[in-house]
Amino acid sequence: MNSSRALKITGLVVILALSPAGLHAAAQQIPATAPATSDAPAMAIAGEIARDAGGVVTVCSAAEHDRIVALVSALPLALAAALSIAASDDEADVSSFAGPGYRDTTRLALTAPDIAEPLLLANSGNVVAAIARLRAVLDELERAIAERDAAAVRAVLARAAEARGRLG
Repeated sequence: MNSSRALKITGLVVILALSPAGLHAAAQQIPATAPATSDAPAMAIAGEIARDAGGVVTVCSAAEHDRIVALVSALPLALAAALSIAASDDEADVSSFAGPGYRDTTRLALTAPDIAEPLLLANSGNVVAAIARLRAVLDELERAIAERDAAAVRAVLARAAEARGRLG
């Protein structure tokens, strides 16, 4: 192969979720992950494809993409699975008490194993780190509740509201 015509590879990962408004409405964000060998023209083409599909382009490295996907895709799946199991292990029938908050929070536990397993295992290092971050916040909240420390509980809840508010 002629080195002046070296192949340039640009990754384009499309993240879609089912939405009552339809698949097009679900295409909220299309991150374009850029290998070190990507160049500006290749990235411009990838960005054009993503925007034509109705996406908002975010350019990041593959490592950054994997870290973020662990936080926003795999971690919610793991949390939904754990919460579903924790609540069902109780002797009481929770179904008659489960309102929209619980049902929304555990919806991802219904994800098909053929989709869920690779999401959790293919990026295992980042997923394990994300679970550890979650566990640290849960431990902080648990301590505050156990000590009946209203100020500490409010501080955690305020941080949570601020973080969620940044999503829009």
